[in-house]
Amino acid sequence: MHERVDNPHAIESRNPFKTMRSVSLSSCSLGLYGVADVLEVHNGKEHGKYNLVEYKRGKPKEDDCDMVQLCAQAICLEEMLALSIADGHLYYGETKRRHVVKFSSDLRERVHTLATAMHHYYRMGRTPAPMRSAKCQNCSLSAICLPKLGANQHKIDAYLAAAVLDATKN
Repeated sequence: MHERVDNPHAIESRNPFKTMRSVSLSSCSLGLYGVADVLEVHNGKEHGKYNLVEYKRGKPKEDDCDMVQLCAQAICLEEMLALSIADGHLYYGETKRRHVVKFSSDLRERVHTLATAMHHYYRMGRTPAPMRSAKCQNCSLSAICLPKLGANQHKIDAYLAAAVLDATKN
């Protein structure tokens, strides 16, 4: 599904907009960088309006992770171009349609909160414990993340504490 959007050299011009793919984005205020799947720049009645479109394989999720990602991209673009973006779109392969995401103040605050938390973990050299869910079976990172091990973190911590205590007695 990403075959077309992963080509940064593919730029299309169809009225009323120009479509750019794999657009690099960054934000100093968030300390983030990434790549937007599609950026549409309107040339018609809404000249100068920017629209981000993020492509997702499945269907809309129950949580807000996709909306947070899209909003983070919008904040990056706003910072880069000194403009304001009110909304964007998530395109889901299963539903084959775009879903509008309004970049509300609450969603923007959530992005800032999560970015701050991520930088805090990074500075501390820690990774948050994984939260196992049904999504894990389709995740390409499950072999690295090992969410099953995180489920028993308190047992692991207790075992390590006992082992260290035992080692210091000897």
